[in-house]
Amino acid sequence: MDIKGQFTRLLDEIGAGSISGSVYDTAWVARLNQLNHPLGHAALDWLRSHQLPDGSWGTSEILYHHERVVCTLAAMATLIRIGDSQDFHRIVWGKKGFDIHAEGMGADFAGETAGFELVAPVILADVNNFGLNIKYEYFLRLERERVLKLSALPDRKINRYFTPAFSLEMVADQKHLLDIENLLESNGSVACSSSATAWFYMNIDKNPDSLAHLQRVAQPDGTLPTIAPIDTFEIAWTLWNLCVSPLGEDPELLALCGRHLDFLEANWRPGKGTASLSNSSIEDGDATAVVMNVLHRFGRELPVADLLRFEGETHFRCFSLEANPSTSTNIHTLACLKTLGYEPDSDQIEKILWFLDGARVAEAFWQDKWHFSPYYPTSRAVIAACGYCDEVVRNSIRWLLHTQRTDGGWGYQKETAEETAYTLQALGIWQQAHGDIPAEVFKKGGEWLRAHKDDPYTPLWIGKSLYTPPRVVESTILSALAIVENL
Repeated sequence: MDIKGQFTRLLDEIGAGSISGSVYDTAWVARLNQLNHPLGHAALDWLRSHQLPDGSWGTSEILYHHERVVCTLAAMATLIRIGDSQDFHRIVWGKKGFDIHAEGMGADFAGETAGFELVAPVILADVNNFGLNIKYEYFLRLERERVLKLSALPDRKINRYFTPAFSLEMVADQKHLLDIENLLESNGSVACSSSATAWFYMNIDKNPDSLAHLQRVAQPDGTLPTIAPIDTFEIAWTLWNLCVSPLGEDPELLALCGRHLDFLEANWRPGKGTASLSNSSIEDGDATAVVMNVLHRFGRELPVADLLRFEGETHFRCFSLEANPSTSTNIHTLACLKTLGYEPDSDQIEKILWFLDGARVAEAFWQDKWHFSPYYPTSRAVIAACGYCDEVVRNSIRWLLHTQRTDGGWGYQKETAEETAYTLQALGIWQQAHGDIPAEVFKKGGEWLRAHKDDPYTPLWIGKSLYTPPRVVESTILSALAIVENL
């Protein structure tokens, strides 16, 4: 396999922000069918043909109860409003699927999907208004959380500078919550969210720029992404994968990175950091840490104060007003501060390590709110800590080794190329530093990954429903294979 050639092609492709469709967002865009718009027709056709065997809607490859619940609610609410007589049976069937997954939410290791506490109670109330009579105590608590989060907004208004805009559809008939003049992004979207933009277009303003945004990001199969275009995220994560592999020393590949570095630098906001999407007004600690790390590795320095502004009392924030912290944001901040030369006993590093120690599961691994699999944050933690604060991840190394499947791959619910690549990256970098990983681990793991690298990617990233950023995943796989081949 020509790994360098594949990475060369990838560096030519990244920047547009490739992303898979979202069941949840497609359900909302299907409502454009009421306006007889082709986007609505295509989304509705897709929704009708993708109800799962148990009656629910959501990602079929992974059992994630919260995702199934919110996707099923969105699908039923749409079909109730715009469906025909055949859709009545889909709704009844959907109610059965909803009940199954609502009962299972307590078993979800990954927790809630993005904005779940904001949108789920509102959609549940909507379907109940049409007679479904769904009652769960859990949703009453969520409604209280929703009220508290909205009350924390400056002036109690939703605008493009705070994350509730991403879940704008939760406004329903409370339109007084909107700061309409400061809501739309420059590309016509609301927080680059397909569902929020569709709701805005249908209920607030038939802005042609909003419709144009939805048309630009629509997938050929009729689905819409949870958020798009993920340009900064796609570029930064891909370049990070290049940097941690032996390919990061190849002068020909490095020469191809110039325009991407220019893009990341141009979209940096002095004193604020950066956002995962260049069109988003909401800077986040995760993208800020990864972009700063990448740019510093290429000799392009930025003021560390822009990252430290995300520092809180007990951890580093991804967003202001966030309900629960992100482990990957803190891990990426740890990695960035390490690259910048911070000592392991500095106040910021010790704060992150205390946070990670408290967030660790079974003293061995981590889970994150942006990714379904524990292999993502755990492997990133190993790489960040390797040769810097090794003791933090020694149990994680043992967990990674213990959970390799007999045929060589890794996976939380099932083996996937993405999760196997994360693990091989981490173990390979640890091996380079310490040399204590059995060679058989890399032999079997590398063989499995080479055999499955072209399998369809399983959606593992958490938005309002699960999704895949395919070029980010491909760069992870290529990076892992390059590391294994260099051992």
